[in-house]
This record gives sequence, structure tokens and C-alpha cells, in this order.
Amino acid sequence: MKCERFNKLIHLFLDGRLDKDEESDLREHLSTCEECAQKLALLRSMEVAAKKISAEEPPKAYWDAFSGRVRERIVQREEESFAFGLKKAVQAIFSFSPLKIKVAAGLASVLLVFIVGKLYVDYRGQEIVSRKESMQIQEQPRPEPVKATDKGEVAQAQDRDGSTPPPE
Repeated sequence: MKCERFNKLIHLFLDGRLDKDEESDLREHLSTCEECAQKLALLRSMEVAAKKISAEEPPKAYWDAFSGRVRERIVQREEESFAFGLKKAVQAIFSFSPLKIKVAAGLASVLLVFIVGKLYVDYRGQEIVSRKESMQIQEQPRPEPVKATDKGEVAQAQDRDGSTPPPE
């Protein structure tokens, strides 16, 4: 139980954040507790070893090309994504190159020739609307609207032509 308290104090001691009373209590405990003394020795050796590690500074050429490499990786990852592939496919479909326009115009003209040819074969020698029917449609007289001044005349007009008068 005692070592748990001193375990926390060992870390604060290494960081230099203990006051004089706590530090004297820790030193007294370390003189009697072999386990805590070993822990302090291990942590000090790790700190010394970590301070000896030095990172080499990359050459100037590395930093000069750094932003270009980062951009290349970003573009590469974007190009590998599904969304980018889908975007490219949609652009390819809806882009208007001269070749695509020529092919589309050719297909439309072939389709139009086919439709006109089909209509010609289906109705060859036949009239869609006969001349007699068109003449009859044009010659039929239009009925004149019934004009009535009172209800009695409306009933008489209804009896004559069998139509219903407009509501009042």
C-alpha cells in the first residue's frame, strides 16, 4: 500500500515537481524499499538512453521536394477512390467530343430513316384519311346555339332538337 503512493512520487521526482518534504519522504522510502529503488534506477537509465537518441536532420533536397511528394500522394489516393472513378465515368459519358457528336447524329439519322421507311411500308397505297371523309368533315354544318328568352321557349327548343339547354 505504501509503495503505491511512492510509485506516483517517483515519476514526479524525475520530473522535478516534488517539494522538499515529499522528496525527503521518497528518499527515506527508497533507502528501505529495494523494489522502488530499482524502479527509479530503471526510469533514470531509460531517460538517459532517450536523451542520447538524436534524429538526423534530412538533407535540404528532402524538404525541397516534400510538398511535391505530398501532393502526388494525395492525387494518387484520390485517383484510387471509388468516387473519383465514378466521376471520371460520368464525365466520359457526358463529354461532347466531335466523334461522339458524329456518332450520335449518324444513329439519329439511321433511326429516322428506319421510322420513315416503316411508315411507308405499312401505309403504302393507303390513305390515312380518305378524301371523302375529309370532305364530309369539312362540309358538315355546325349546329347553331339555341337562344331562349323564357322557360317555355327553352322547353320547346329542347323538344325540337333533343338537346339540353344550358343551365341558368
